[in-house]
Amino acid sequence: MEVPSKGEERIEQRTKSVAVGLSSSEARKKREEVNVRVRKQKRNEEVKKRRPHPKPDLPAPLPGTTPTKDSRGLSGHLCSDDPTVILHAVTQFRKMLSIEVNPPIRIIIEIGVVPKIVEALRRDDYPPLQLEAAWALTN
Repeated sequence: MEVPSKGEERIEQRTKSVAVGLSSSEARKKREEVNVRVRKQKRNEEVKKRRPHPKPDLPAPLPGTTPTKDSRGLSGHLCSDDPTVILHAVTQFRKMLSIEVNPPIRIIIEIGVVPKIVEALRRDDYPPLQLEAAWALTN
């Protein structure tokens, strides 16, 4: 019988201490799972790089007006008898309230537009006006 050398003994001892509790098939499965996970992560990162992130469409700013100036002028249109004039005013208020950065909510509440938009919502003679009024109020 052949006696193992010191080098062989150290290698055998090292492998026993490192792989405590794992058989070779379990270790292989674990490596495969880790490799699959890493490949999936890399693939997802590549897909994210290729896909452009859409920027939300911001409503077009009202030409030549500030929210305060325009709000006061449009609030008069809400008192009109013509539903198309009211629809235009409510649409403009809705667009102002849809601005993502600092919408003029406080200004619109202070000039008393909200009750007029609620009144427009109650009108059943012009459905597009009801739609815009509901949309403006939910913004």
